[in-house]
Amino acid sequence: MAFVLRRGWKITLPESVPSNVARSFDALIPGLFIILIFMLIRMGFGSTGYETAQTFIFQIIQTPLTTIGTSLPATVLVIILETILFSFGLHGPNIVGGVMQPIWLSTMAENLAAFQANLDLPNIVTYQFYSNFIKMGGAGATVGLALLCLFAAKSQQFKTLGKLAIGPSIFNINEPLIFGLPIVLNPVFIIPFIITPVILTILSYIVMTTGLVPPTNGVNVPWTTPPIFSGFLVSGWRGALWQVVEIGISTAIYFPFFRMEDQKAYALEKGQSVEEAYTDSI
Repeated sequence: MAFVLRRGWKITLPESVPSNVARSFDALIPGLFIILIFMLIRMGFGSTGYETAQTFIFQIIQTPLTTIGTSLPATVLVIILETILFSFGLHGPNIVGGVMQPIWLSTMAENLAAFQANLDLPNIVTYQFYSNFIKMGGAGATVGLALLCLFAAKSQQFKTLGKLAIGPSIFNINEPLIFGLPIVLNPVFIIPFIITPVILTILSYIVMTTGLVPPTNGVNVPWTTPPIFSGFLVSGWRGALWQVVEIGISTAIYFPFFRMEDQKAYALEKGQSVEEAYTDSI
């Protein structure tokens, strides 16, 4: 779209035509180019053994994920794929979750049956493990970032966003942060956005494997259940306590990246140039 419009390849109407009507014609020629490009891509896949882009994605991404199952490396790989996709504006959990959720739900059912029979819980990685101990505040475990924006921001931009984002973040919804800061296409925030849930995944797996925190009991707690409450429901008081620790870990990881971006925004609000703001932030 930008490539075509920058070259002035658009339909120009007389000045007597209202501007809102004229602007609607600007997208016609770029739209034609986009349609043609995607037709060529579709024809390209059609000439291969994959036949469609969906089949290609399924075999390249989804099939390997299904094969490696619910091990710790598999879970870490899923989290990395989710956050990388989200970093480019694609809803990673919806894309990858379509493959992994049936697997996680089956291990959840196994844990529930064992819990009801008063047996040892057989699985660490379940849907509750994923949604309640990894996605603290949403994809990227951004609960710490929301708290920083609310309580530690100097810039008006981040303060305002913190007030808007804290409510949804309590219920593990973080699109206000992902698209408001933004995290999408932001080379600074993408780093903790990927690192934080990976660290929480590894640590949560370790504390449950060693028995410090009980594995999830199979109770199907909605993913929007606030942290601490959800931990108590699926893993008892130790699960709730571990979630408090996780919130602290998330806050600590995001802090240096948050501080740099917040100082830059604060400097811009004081009227400094972009170069001066960047210098002050580092």
